[in-house]
Amino acid sequence: MTVHDLPTINATLNGLSAIFLVAGFIFIKRGNQVAHRNCMIFAFVTSVVFLGGYLTYHATVKTVTYFVEPAWFRPSYLTVLGTHTFLATVIVPLILVALIYRSQKIVSLRKKIAFSIALLACVLFSIGLLAGFIFGSPRSANPHLNMGDIISGTLVALAVVFGFSSLLLFKFESHKAIARWTWPLWLYVSITGVVIYLLLYQIFPQK
Repeated sequence: MTVHDLPTINATLNGLSAIFLVAGFIFIKRGNQVAHRNCMIFAFVTSVVFLGGYLTYHATVKTVTYFVEPAWFRPSYLTVLGTHTFLATVIVPLILVALIYRSQKIVSLRKKIAFSIALLACVLFSIGLLAGFIFGSPRSANPHLNMGDIISGTLVALAVVFGFSSLLLFKFESHKAIARWTWPLWLYVSITGVVIYLLLYQIFPQK
């Protein structure tokens, strides 16, 4: 297995996540909370592993595959890709907060946790900007990302995620309230992740 196999593996992980999400939804509708919880945990784990594979792929490959042909389908592809990418960013803090609310002990410490997460977000944001300034590659000298760019971007992204999570912890009062928003968005991101792979590598394989 090489790094070029990661897109296939990542698509498989997205597909597994979607299956676990649907199964979890069915179980909770039937009142089976234990099976529902286990499915959600498996969905979360597969999504985390996917993220690791995604970051590894983009950190190591020299060229990234872009959708060029057929030109008539490119707007549709970009629409799917754009909504997938945007919602993938949005659901991360939603998932984290939904998982936090599964524990009553944690819920009782909600405000303290929210403040702690907000502080962590500020620290990560500062470190991310500093890392980008020191280790990032100037765009005029190198149009490609280096490890400094990736570390900086990851830290800033985590800062945004944690910052948003702290706000959500103040807004929502229960697991059910936030899960009502999290589940459909998470399922959409998982399914479109598979669709993007199929379009880019199987249906319209790009050169």
